[in-house]
Amino acid sequence: MYNIVSDDWILKGSSNNIGIIWKTSGKIEHRASDGITGTKGLSMTKRKLILIGGGHLLVQEILDRMSQSHLPIQKIQLLSDGERVGEIHEFRNQPILVSNACDMIEEGYDAAVLLSALKDLEKLTRDLVLAGVPLIDMCNHFKASADVPVMMPDSEQLESQNLPMISIIPILESQVLITVLKALNNVLGKTGIWRQAVVFTLQGVSCEGSRQAMDELFDQTRHIIGFTEVEAVRFPRQIAFNAFHTLSGERNFQIIESHAGNLGHSMIVSADYAWCAFFVGLLGTLWLEADTPVSLNRIVDRLSKAPDIELRESIGGALAIVGQDKLIVSDIRIVPGNPRCLTLRFGMDNLQKGSASTLTRLLESVWMEDQT
Repeated sequence: MYNIVSDDWILKGSSNNIGIIWKTSGKIEHRASDGITGTKGLSMTKRKLILIGGGHLLVQEILDRMSQSHLPIQKIQLLSDGERVGEIHEFRNQPILVSNACDMIEEGYDAAVLLSALKDLEKLTRDLVLAGVPLIDMCNHFKASADVPVMMPDSEQLESQNLPMISIIPILESQVLITVLKALNNVLGKTGIWRQAVVFTLQGVSCEGSRQAMDELFDQTRHIIGFTEVEAVRFPRQIAFNAFHTLSGERNFQIIESHAGNLGHSMIVSADYAWCAFFVGLLGTLWLEADTPVSLNRIVDRLSKAPDIELRESIGGALAIVGQDKLIVSDIRIVPGNPRCLTLRFGMDNLQKGSASTLTRLLESVWMEDQT
């Protein structure tokens, strides 16, 4: 049995029946699953992948990263809705057309990746389940639970070389804290734990993942300089020469708290995010509080050895992190007067590191095991 929760509906299922329960009306729809189970083993040599949603920049960045990897991908299908349908991408020198997400999901695919929520997502999810295609959620649409685990490239759930029917890869803001927490796990000793975390990030417009968002920043800047009226289309308000807060989202906290629980303790998480008038990059500050005094030397030593982190004395702005494949960490300090508190600054390329790299590494963890 599995119980997959979305914002508007719940997908309940077993080996012989799948049902959608609508939260608003209570209506229940059922359909036989022809023996599909809750997980799917991935044993094929050549892989078939579906990418769902996402802006042009984000999708192409993922395709470029995968083309540079050794993933044994035979076929990639791109699904979306609205103006994205009909756009053309390139993967290993071959064109790929974006198809309508309402098209029938074929069997034989090894995984699907949800990059942004689409219309009729509940039908699409059910079709994937019926076709036995595991879905990886990269936009935090689903709620983390026992049936919908949070996954990272080194997740224990990957040891069996299976993907859960639905799983979550944390989005950028969650990934930063999870990466740091993972590196600092047990740095306080066997009994010490991190009690609280506060994170603030500034993101470039590429976090929206589309060429249209970056074009809008350019057009708004040009209109302001030309003293003409500025129109906000992709963003809730003017982005040029501006910065504004976005909704942090309770889902981010649930994912971070779920990961902290995997480390063996609970954590209070507070976060705030803002979009800023630059194209690519994510910059931020992290504050961590432990239940015991922390050693700066041990913190620096542990972070310097983490494979996903690069230590620097300082970060020279968003331009300094474009094209970087690691989380850049700098300005590590113990808070004066409070030896239990640690602060640091961080930066990452929010296209390359945040989505493309993490997804590629996770699929390599699952699919490359039988290639060695």
